[in-house]
Amino acid sequence: MRKIAKDEGVSTLWRGSVGFCGRVIAVTFTQLTVFEETKKHVTLLRKNDEHDFLTRLIAVFFSGIFVTIVGLPFDNIKFKL
Repeated sequence: MRKIAKDEGVSTLWRGSVGFCGRVIAVTFTQLTVFEETKKHVTLLRKNDEHDFLTRLIAVFFSGIFVTIVGLPFDNIKFKL
């Protein structure tokens, strides 16, 4: 890292971080939001007050699908750059 910073400049160490941070923000926001909303709706549909294993499993499933959909464009751009 010292060699890279010395030869190409310190700013080179942060090249690409903007795209990475954008992906992290979008994926984390999507994951948390979809998980909580799905868990809330599944609990209401099942007329159950507790968040049992099945409720969390369904919420994780839908959260994973949406995270993949939201994260894919960022991964594609990151790969191409």
